[in-house]
Amino acid sequence: MSPTNIRSRQRAKVAFAKVQSQFLTRASASKEHDDIARARIEKTLRLKTAREERDGGTGAAKSVATATELTARA
Repeated sequence: MSPTNIRSRQRAKVAFAKVQSQFLTRASASKEHDDIARARIEKTLRLKTAREERDGGTGAAKSVATATELTARA
């Protein structure tokens, strides 16, 4: 291979590694964000269910169904 081809190949490898690194970083940040959102939804529903049980509300079963639905979406 000529020196020009070797340099071109090296530049291409560096550029690909940079793009790949950015993609993996973005995917990791997205997963972390999803985990935080899921935890927030679960906590909110758990507190809502506890409040309804404390106040004698009849919506506890509805909250559990909603929690299952929202957790499945997230």
